[in-house]
Amino acid sequence: WTLQTILPAVLYTLSTLPLFFYSVGGGTAGSVLASKLVEAFQQLNQTRGPCFQREQTLPGLCVSQNQYLQVLRSRRRPKQSLPSCNNPSPHILILEAGPQMSWLQRKLSDIPLASPLLLGVGIDRIYKTVSQTASAAGMKDKQLLLPTGRMLGGTAMLNAMIFSFGNREDESSKQFHSWYPHFFSELFKINEPATGCQLRPEPVHRHPITEKLHSALCDIFEALRLPVVDKSDGWTSEGLHTPLSE
Repeated sequence: WTLQTILPAVLYTLSTLPLFFYSVGGGTAGSVLASKLVEAFQQLNQTRGPCFQREQTLPGLCVSQNQYLQVLRSRRRPKQSLPSCNNPSPHILILEAGPQMSWLQRKLSDIPLASPLLLGVGIDRIYKTVSQTASAAGMKDKQLLLPTGRMLGGTAMLNAMIFSFGNREDESSKQFHSWYPHFFSELFKINEPATGCQLRPEPVHRHPITEKLHSALCDIFEALRLPVVDKSDGWTSEGLHTPLSE
């Protein structure tokens, strides 16, 4: 499956669901999905036909006087009536998963929606987020409600499945396990309980294109007077970690 084949199906499914919040990972995949979601919502609003625009102008009524008369007439001619306008304003929530991240991931997390903003998607509001360690610990203690089927992206979805692993009531975990039964056995240590797991980090080697991208983003953050901590371990040994000692 490629991004070109997955995106249309994802966008169509999201457009048919009565959701107002879409949780998207803050990584590369989440940033692309966030920008595509904005484009899809804009196209959806542009392709809608004529409708009644509801207004709070009359006491006890939700439409203007002229529109109220049109509604009364439309009841006599239901085939010619227009549907009421429904202009939802969905919010895209950028999430980061995992307490240990590279400086780039931490910086993108410290600036909510920074990754889609760098891709040309504007934002209208920024909410302060909690630290990643506290967030992951809350997920471990089941203090946060994981939105089943509403989280898009790579690490965010993986983190949700990891923390819900072993919960028989979690439908997404059971469904994913039926697709790929050996997935968790490859991540967790052999014969180790899921409640006390330790994921094996995979080394991430430097690539010339990646170095250029990080250098460009570093210049952007420094131009914004944001401190950048360039540590060697953040470049070469990124991986998934669970806050077992939290």
